[in-house]
Amino acid sequence: MLQTLGLTAKALFSFLEYTLQNEYWFLATPWKFIKEMNSSKILIVEDERHIARFLEYVLQREGYQIAVVNNGADALKAVPKFEPNVILLDLGLPDMNGIEVLKQIRSINNFATPKVVVLTATLYDEVSDELNQVGVDAQCSKPIAPTTLIRTMQEI
Repeated sequence: MLQTLGLTAKALFSFLEYTLQNEYWFLATPWKFIKEMNSSKILIVEDERHIARFLEYVLQREGYQIAVVNNGADALKAVPKFEPNVILLDLGLPDMNGIEVLKQIRSINNFATPKVVVLTATLYDEVSDELNQVGVDAQCSKPIAPTTLIRTMQEI
């Protein structure tokens, strides 16, 4: 249908984005509603506040529900309360290793097991092997581009 109208999907989404930000917002209301309907909940576990804010901003714009914690102990408390579908987990947390946090999360049996995306500035082969053993669904290097983050969330 878009081809019949001579439009590309990118052009259509650009138009919708423009209408959301300008006086023609009422034309894009259905699109805005669809984006807001995303029910996936993401827990961000990141000790660097500027990175946590960046991740939160990008994912909220995509319609995800977000909770942010800055250390492993808070992550262990937040998982049963927030019940995330996905956890973005930094490996280098100040109070405990991200792998240890993940092992403890996986041992909690009273909720659905969330997908886990590990964020790290450096990734070694032995760490990568251990991550695979504890059930990591994806690994991303920091810094991460918004498009890479969104694509990763859509793929898992």
